[in-house]
Amino acid sequence: MKKDLAIRLICVAWICFLAACGLPSDLKQEAKQKTEKIASARTTVSGKRADYMKLTVSDDFTFFQRYAKRENWSSIFDEAQEMLNQAQKEVTGGRVAALLQQNSKEQAGTLRIELAKIDRMIRTAVQRSKVPNDRMAALVQIKKDAPNLVASAETAMGVINESIGKLENDLIPKARTDYPNRVEDIVKRFSPLKNLQLEAETAMVDVRGQLKRHAADEDADYAVLGAGTDLVKARLDALKKSDSAYRKQIGELYQSYTKILEDMRIDYLVSVGRVSWDDNSDFWQEHNHIYPPAKVDRETYDFFAKLDPNTVPARFSASWGGGSYTTHVPAAFWKALNIQPTLNWPHRSDNVAEFWIEDLSLNAFHKYLLVENGKRTATDWLPVDEEDYFDNQANLGMEILSKPYGYFEDERVKEASPPGMAFVGDKRYGEWRSDAGSGRSFWYYYGIYSFLNRGSGHYYYRNGWGQWRNQYRNRRPYYGGTTATGAAYGTYGTNVRTDSRYQNTDFAKRGGLRAQAPSVRGAGPARRGGGPGGRGK
Repeated sequence: MKKDLAIRLICVAWICFLAACGLPSDLKQEAKQKTEKIASARTTVSGKRADYMKLTVSDDFTFFQRYAKRENWSSIFDEAQEMLNQAQKEVTGGRVAALLQQNSKEQAGTLRIELAKIDRMIRTAVQRSKVPNDRMAALVQIKKDAPNLVASAETAMGVINESIGKLENDLIPKARTDYPNRVEDIVKRFSPLKNLQLEAETAMVDVRGQLKRHAADEDADYAVLGAGTDLVKARLDALKKSDSAYRKQIGELYQSYTKILEDMRIDYLVSVGRVSWDDNSDFWQEHNHIYPPAKVDRETYDFFAKLDPNTVPARFSASWGGGSYTTHVPAAFWKALNIQPTLNWPHRSDNVAEFWIEDLSLNAFHKYLLVENGKRTATDWLPVDEEDYFDNQANLGMEILSKPYGYFEDERVKEASPPGMAFVGDKRYGEWRSDAGSGRSFWYYYGIYSFLNRGSGHYYYRNGWGQWRNQYRNRRPYYGGTTATGAAYGTYGTNVRTDSRYQNTDFAKRGGLRAQAPSVRGAGPARRGGGPGGRGK
């Protein structure tokens, strides 16, 4: 008896276990109910079909015959039933059936998604079966409101013509005159707007023709009239957005700017954590403290970035006289962190502390020289993303973003190039002059841009500018032809290295001009390497 009872209890437990591992019961129940929902939807669709077929043999259907034939209303009910057939297949022999058979708890989310798909199929089928009835009601309303609908479309057409006229008669002629070399692009960018007008005008021809037939009590096509008035309104809505966007684009032709990287710096930060405890107590209790980040030099940062995270860099033993350090890293690096060992000391009885490197982070900054529409300004230090900093580390003295007059914003130069290179060849900025010594043509800047005239050996000559324009513009950074001393432009180019302005930058003073590549890029994840677990007690 005891053995039988034990077997029964094991069986009950096994059944309970299988139930717990299977699909939720409410989800199974929902799946079973889908067949009932599908059957109910079939009844609805069949009822809609019956009502429609009854109407087709009545005199009231005469008005709708042409539309029913053209739009094939009778097939809509077959489409709806086919959707329901597909839904039923999924329940009885498709994906849903397979998931129910697997009965896996992990597949509950997948089953919910499949059941939601079936619900959408059922709703769509029912909605489709309502189309003929909804369409008939809409056509009756279009016939009733035909004069008002066309009047509203005429008003919309007037607004479209007025908007296009202002562009064609005012904005575009001025832009073509101011920037004759951009005429093709000005017209090309305008063509989508012009097409909106042409489409609306074509629709209005049909709309007016049908309204004339309506007024004469002839056989007007109200489907054409309704679709045409809807199209005109839709084209007006699209034109309102496109008109603003196009005006903005034309305005971009009159904007000029350059962004020159004048200085850059990184603040290297190391954060230290401390755990302290009473080494004489039998009741272990630790106290943690995180120090504010310490600003260090690059060498110190680099050392701690490469340090094994499990290394305990220092241990402190407290005493009445103050205490003493035991360091496991070079003393100079630890001293650079300027750690006060007993800062916010948590408990008088704590007499031992260990330290760990909690975090390493970089704060990157740039200074820029901006020239916007003939106005020159210099920024203060601006924070930049770490990736942006390293991506531009070779671009000191370069323009990292520029757009001359006569260019659209989507044509701006985003690849680093020598300052003002994008403006060469445009008489708004300067002129070609002849080098008396060599006879070569070089570019000389006017007015506000004259600061770009760096003197003999620093001018842009036609061959260099042609190389940039044909091979580099918006393709890759351009540092000039390399020589025995290296590139001409950028952080490691001869122009920057011999320019006193850049020799006095923060970047140069920190030794940036002496280094070709950083060794600390990306070395800033949170990292706890010490704590009581590493004290070896």
